[in-house]
Amino acid sequence: MSIAARHYKVLEVLSNGTNNVAALMKATGIKDNTLRRGLRTMDKLGLVVQEPKAPARRYKKSISITKLGRDTLDFIKNYENILAKPALDESTHDRLKELLARLEDPVLIDALKEEHFNELSQLGHSKPEILIYQEVQDYIESYIEKQRVDRYIDNFLNLLIIKNVVQNSELQEWFYAKLFNKIKEQFQNKQLDETTRKARLTSLWQVLFWDEDTRDGIIKSVVNVFEAECVGSESEWCKSIRMTYPIPLKHEIIEGFHKYARTETINRFFESSLGGL
Repeated sequence: MSIAARHYKVLEVLSNGTNNVAALMKATGIKDNTLRRGLRTMDKLGLVVQEPKAPARRYKKSISITKLGRDTLDFIKNYENILAKPALDESTHDRLKELLARLEDPVLIDALKEEHFNELSQLGHSKPEILIYQEVQDYIESYIEKQRVDRYIDNFLNLLIIKNVVQNSELQEWFYAKLFNKIKEQFQNKQLDETTRKARLTSLWQVLFWDEDTRDGIIKSVVNVFEAECVGSESEWCKSIRMTYPIPLKHEIIEGFHKYARTETINRFFESSLGGL
C-alpha cells in the first residue's frame, strides 16, 4: 500500500506541471533512490515517460505523465470521493445522534438501553458507514478513555467496529490511532479491576481474530501478562485469559507462544484451555 501511495503522490505532482526528479523530490518528500526506482516502475507501466538525461546533469531528466497516468489518477480520485465520505440521509443521521444521546443518559433503565443498542447495531449492520461518523467515534473513545465496562457497548465495539476495521481504511486509521493502544494498555494494567481487564482482553482477541497483522503484538502482550501474573495461579482472572482465546486460531496462537513464552508457560496456558469466541 505504501508503494501505491507513493505512485499516487508522484502522479498528482506531475499532473500539476512538475517535470524533473529534483522538483519531484522536493514536492513529494520521497528520497532520491526510492523515487528513481518508483519512476522506472511507473515508466514500465506506462504511467509516466522519462526523457533521456543530458550528460553531467543529474537532475535534468524530463518526466511527464501519460494519458494512462492521468486516467489512473482521475479514477483514484473519483474512487476516493465515493468511499471516503459516505453520507447518511438526514433522518438516519438524526436518529443516530438521538440514539447516542439517549445512551448517555445515566439513569436509562437496562431494558431501554438494550432496545437502543439493538437499534444501533441493526443500523450499523445495514449502514456500516455510521462507524466512521464523528458522533460514534467520540462515543466509543469516551467509553474506553473512562475505562468503563458495559456489555452492550462492548458488543457494539467487538462485533461491529472491530469486525469492520480491516474492511475500511478510514475506520482502521481511527481505531489504531485512538483505541487499540489504550485497549491493550488497560488489559495490561494490574491496577485496574479484573472486569475491565477481561472486557479489554475480549476486544483484543477480536482484533487478533479479524486483523492478522496484529497477532504477534497481541500474543506477546498476553504472554507478558500471563507470565507475570498467572504462573502457578488458579485465579478467575488467569482462567479467563486461558479460556477465552478464539479456537479457530489456536494453532497460530500456539505458534506465537513458542516465539515469546517459556515452555512451562505454554504448557500451563494450553493444558486445559478450551478457548472462546
